[in-house]
Amino acid sequence: MKTNYIYLVFLMATMLGFGQVRIVNSVNNLAALGSSAFIDASSIDYLNATANEGKGLLYPRTDLTTFTFSGGSFGAPSNYPTYYDGFVVYNTASGGKANQGTTEGTLSEGFWYYKNKSNTIDGGTWIAVGSSGGPSVSKGPNVPDSNHPAHPEKGDVYVDESTGDIYTYVNNKWTNKTMNRGAWFNRGGAVATSNTDDMYVMSSWVGIGTRFKLTPSYSSQHASERLSVNGTIGTTNSVYADYVFEEYLDGASKIKADYKFKSLEAVERFIKINKHLPGVTGIKALAKTEDGRYVFNLTELSVQSLEKIEELYLHTIAQNKQLKAKDKKIKALEDRLAKIEHELGL
Repeated sequence: MKTNYIYLVFLMATMLGFGQVRIVNSVNNLAALGSSAFIDASSIDYLNATANEGKGLLYPRTDLTTFTFSGGSFGAPSNYPTYYDGFVVYNTASGGKANQGTTEGTLSEGFWYYKNKSNTIDGGTWIAVGSSGGPSVSKGPNVPDSNHPAHPEKGDVYVDESTGDIYTYVNNKWTNKTMNRGAWFNRGGAVATSNTDDMYVMSSWVGIGTRFKLTPSYSSQHASERLSVNGTIGTTNSVYADYVFEEYLDGASKIKADYKFKSLEAVERFIKINKHLPGVTGIKALAKTEDGRYVFNLTELSVQSLEKIEELYLHTIAQNKQLKAKDKKIKALEDRLAKIEHELGL
C-alpha cells in the first residue's frame, strides 16, 4: 500500500513537472514534451480497448500577447501535419495583437484557434472561435497582392482601407467587386434604405428624395420606370451650346472651334446623305447593350438638342427678316398699283 502511494505521488509530480500531457494513441508517442500542445484526446482501440472512449479536453489559459510557440512541428504526421494549424487556446488578454503570428481583428477573452497553412510557425493567424466559420474578412492600406493577405482561401474578402474597395478571392486571384455591391449610399457613407437618407432602394427601382415612383400608376410607363428623382439633377460637361451664337455673330467660336453654322440648304443635303441632323449622334454610332438596346449620353444629347434649338432660332430670325422685307416690298407694290388704278379711273 505504501509503495502504491509513493508511486501515485511520483506520477502526479511528474505530470505537474511537464505540465503538458498528451493522451496516448501510439506506443511510440506517449507525450509531446517541450511542446506547446496541451492535451490530445484522441483514442484508439489498440490502447483503450474501444475507439468510442471519450476523453475530456483541457485547453491552456494563456495571454496571447505574450504567448510563444516552443518549437517546430512534432508527433505523428497524421496528428501534426503542419505548424500548429488548428491549435486552440483560451486567451485571457483583452485588446492588442498576438505575440506570434498575425491576429484577425483585436484580441478578446475567449477561445482562439491558430490557422496556419504555411511551412513556418509564424505564418499563421489567430482567429476567434465562432468568428470565422467560413471565408475570412481582412483589411489593409493597399490593394491585395500575392503576399498580402497571407494564404488566402476561396471566398475570402479583403477591404482596401485607402479606397474602400472590396475584393473577393476566387479562382486563385483577388477580384475587385466594389461596383457589384448592389446598393446606393447616402452622404454619410451608410447604405440608403429610406427617403430620409436621400435615396431609396428597391429590387428594380431607385428613388432619390422619394419612396414612390413619380410616373402615375395608370400610365403605361409606370412598370418600366427604374429611377425617380424628386428634385433637380446636376451634371457637368466641357462645352455648352452657346457656341452657336458665338460663331454666328463673331464668325468663329472660342467655346467650340470646329463648329460651323450651316445653311438650311447644307442641312438638307446632310440629312439626305446621313439620315440624321448634323451635330447629333446618329443611331449607327450608338453603343448597344447585350440585349440590343441603344445606349446614349443624356448630357451630350441635351447639348446637341440645345444646339439645334439655337440654330432653329437663328434660321427663324433670318426668315422673319426676309418676310418683313418682302412684306414691305409687297406693301410698296400694292400702294403703287392702287395709285395707277386711281389714275386710270379703275
